[in-house]
Amino acid sequence: MSKQQEKILRFVGGVITVAFAFGVTYGAMKVEMGETMDTVADHEKRIDKVEIHMERQTTNQEWIMDSLKRIEGRE
Repeated sequence: MSKQQEKILRFVGGVITVAFAFGVTYGAMKVEMGETMDTVADHEKRIDKVEIHMERQTTNQEWIMDSLKRIEGRE
């Protein structure tokens, strides 16, 4: 490997290291300030969405089973 390639690799490695350190520090600051913390209301909204989705899935499964029974009845 030439000296030019070594210099480029060292530079790229340094940039990646600095970017990673900055990202970790910035993320830690946001957590400390509470910007990324979920509120109870947000959590409850998410739970409601999951429950609605599960109800829809059950309805879809029932509809599919009814349709299959009708199709089997025709044959």
